[in-house]
Amino acid sequence: MFLLGILGLIVFYQDLGWFPASGRVSNPDAVPGEWHWLLFDSLVHGDLGLFGDTVEHLVLPAFALAIHPALAIGRILRSSIGSALESDYVRTARSKGLKEAQVVVRHVLRNSVNGALWMTGLHLGFMFAGVLVVEAVITL
Repeated sequence: MFLLGILGLIVFYQDLGWFPASGRVSNPDAVPGEWHWLLFDSLVHGDLGLFGDTVEHLVLPAFALAIHPALAIGRILRSSIGSALESDYVRTARSKGLKEAQVVVRHVLRNSVNGALWMTGLHLGFMFAGVLVVEAVITL
């Protein structure tokens, strides 16, 4: 996460100039609301410009935090789906005449999502720990 945060700053801020490097908003004086939760406050007050600015400031940290768990969960889900597609109950569902979308949703995904949920639970703790690292990198 540390390296992804630094790489994101180098590529998307320094080289491309697409996203801001640090902070919560570009103009801290324009922050409405008493909750100091900028996404919610800007929507409640109808300030869509501030909402967009807040989202721009969240993209780099969110990407740095979420890319590794998303890849790991995707790998587990892909392998579970691959093994479920070759199973007997999927062959039986197809032989009954169910459409492919029904077979995938009702039989394949329902039985494949268990491993992905377990992996999500494992990565959730790492993501909470990684918030401190990414926060330190992005706010430097």
